[in-house]
Amino acid sequence: MPQKIIAYAILSHCSPPLRRRKTASLGGAVSDSTGAAVPAAQVSLLNVDNGARRDAQTGEDGQYQFPLLPPGTYSVTVQRDGFKRVSREQFRLEVNQAARSANIVRRQIIDFQTNRCDGRFNFDRTFTTDPNYVGATGDTMASFLLGTASAIEQDFLLVWAGMRTMEIGSYVQDDWKITSRLTLNLGLPYECTPPPVEVANRWANFNPATGKMAIAGVNADSRARVQLDGNNFAPRIGFAYQLRKTTVIRGGGGIFYNTQGNGSAVFRLHNPRRVQEGFRPIPVIDVAQLTTNPSGSFNSVPPSYKTGYAQQFNIGMEQELPKWGMVAKAAFVGNLARQVDSNFDINRADPGPGTPASRRPLRNIAPSVIGATFADTNGVANYHSLQISEEKRFSSSLGFLTAYTWSHSIDNVPLQQGGGSDGPVPQDIRYRFLDRGTSGFDIKHRFSDSLNYALPTGKGKRFSFGNDMANNLLGGWQMNGIVTIQSGLPFTPGLATSVSNSGGSRPNRLKSGGLSGGGSIARWFDTSFGTPDAAWATPAQFAYGNGGRNILRGPGRWNVDYSVFKEFAVMERARLQFRAEFFNLFNHTQFDLPNPAIGNPDAGRITATVGTPRDIQFSLRMQF
Repeated sequence: MPQKIIAYAILSHCSPPLRRRKTASLGGAVSDSTGAAVPAAQVSLLNVDNGARRDAQTGEDGQYQFPLLPPGTYSVTVQRDGFKRVSREQFRLEVNQAARSANIVRRQIIDFQTNRCDGRFNFDRTFTTDPNYVGATGDTMASFLLGTASAIEQDFLLVWAGMRTMEIGSYVQDDWKITSRLTLNLGLPYECTPPPVEVANRWANFNPATGKMAIAGVNADSRARVQLDGNNFAPRIGFAYQLRKTTVIRGGGGIFYNTQGNGSAVFRLHNPRRVQEGFRPIPVIDVAQLTTNPSGSFNSVPPSYKTGYAQQFNIGMEQELPKWGMVAKAAFVGNLARQVDSNFDINRADPGPGTPASRRPLRNIAPSVIGATFADTNGVANYHSLQISEEKRFSSSLGFLTAYTWSHSIDNVPLQQGGGSDGPVPQDIRYRFLDRGTSGFDIKHRFSDSLNYALPTGKGKRFSFGNDMANNLLGGWQMNGIVTIQSGLPFTPGLATSVSNSGGSRPNRLKSGGLSGGGSIARWFDTSFGTPDAAWATPAQFAYGNGGRNILRGPGRWNVDYSVFKEFAVMERARLQFRAEFFNLFNHTQFDLPNPAIGNPDAGRITATVGTPRDIQFSLRMQF
């Protein structure tokens, strides 16, 4: 069955008169119904005014281009085997016309099954520990043999959910050459992603304001109360100024939107239970009960759920050094992320005595609701950096790129990708601003250098031996290296045993936590605890600690990769290349973060490594 090319973009630009000649260019992108690029599509452009026709084919990225067109009326047609033909009839290209583009994508997403539909049992040493000496007792295998799981869970889908989303975007752009030295680039994109819907209104959303479930088609609209965020205009500006023949100043700024959100299924967690008790039966959905007296754990998306965006800006200088064939660059780069998404349990019990049910924030309006995972979009992140580099493109047997970055990133949301150890985030859902701190992925200093050097020996090189055997043996050698040095990732000390009675907690911080002589693998930071001169202390009963987030740093890392290439002339048009590559040349150990659990006997100890040990590989490559 033919698929439909659901969207294609047209970009046009006409230059002003130059030597009495007016020219234009037209290009765009072709994508299918999933938004993926469509390569090898045939694009035909017809000049309606004079009947001239030009043809092009999209590349691997779905892009096509028609340069040097006379202004006029055009029609464009896109087609490819297996897809329906798409046309756009009679549009005008004018002199001084700005670039324009529009794109509409409709996505169909169907969930057939979940990750753990058969269920799983997790075991740890908690059940078999000595409550009077938790740190060094208990055994995971003993818990397994007793059948006492730490967590028993099974997630499942009651239906095959058919989700539908729309992605709408457009932009206008213009390059304005103000003088022979100064050029401006102006753009105004617009992006809109309406809230998703489900084909049969099987869409539900917990409302923490009322303590009731909003169900599409029952007591809510098809979007289950989530409203459209339709003001996503993203103005952008850039400039380039040629200060001197070999000096250019560049800068720019703009707003960039990022669609957020996630999908989830019913999730069940029963603890403690024995393995032989198995799983509880899949519940029968009672719509009337859900809308009046919901029971269990739910997901909650607020009506004002926003699209995250970043305000990006930079200004820098580039200096060409023609005598050495090099270019030096220095730039200030910033990124201010706003409306960043994060999820947390809005019904987590407040610190205090008594049962969790008596302290949950929604206890008065939804007493049977245990957890409510809230999709928040109030996160904030700030990144600032100085970036310096020097590059020599490969010439005269040598090429290299040396770069250094000094940066700092601060946010108030937990990690969504790899990085350091954030600790409990949020620690206290009532005062989330206290989680503001260094980002878990922050690396303050990073230096890298890549080098390519071809020995100037052999036929046609600086040092030729006048002998074919010697030239073949001693020529064609190339050495390459990459050096990377960076400072350590941040981490957050946390209490091994929280006293809040409401989840994890950071300790009270009495000193910096660092060691004057530097840390070691056995004791990376000051772990003294509970003594008059200690660095850390237990907070008051039913309270959280005052220690900050990501206040200490782990070990820095460095690595060297090296390779040697040798080329042999096999035939006139064929060459054989031998490669010997050494990753982590010096077999240097990269240490992971230390144990951050204050009060644990292993606190401060580093017991794991990251990266890989030395890896050597040999290969042959035939070029013809």
